[in-house]
Amino acid sequence: MLSCVACKNMEESALPQAVEIQKWRVVRITRERQGQFTFLGTGLIIVRDKRPFVVTNDHVARKARAPNEATSICIAFNTNAYPARVIGSDSAHDLALLELSPDFEIDG
Repeated sequence: MLSCVACKNMEESALPQAVEIQKWRVVRITRERQGQFTFLGTGLIIVRDKRPFVVTNDHVARKARAPNEATSICIAFNTNAYPARVIGSDSAHDLALLELSPDFEIDG
């Protein structure tokens, strides 16, 4: 998963009112291809301005972005799956940020 140092630094540098870290909200990241789901890794939910995101490793996000293939990233949370897309990544620090679909509910 993410290195403890990277998570600690992200949490300390973020304004408390700007980002809420949902430490107990670990999600499974899967890839869907032709109706088949493949487990890629895990991530942590963060919320900013009431918009949910998932922080994960870049190598996990890269697995979902196979060139020339119809794939989609799904976030498994509770018993539901939600679509997500990669909106940023940093291969040097092995971090990626995924944006969750608007219908995702943290308390759902």
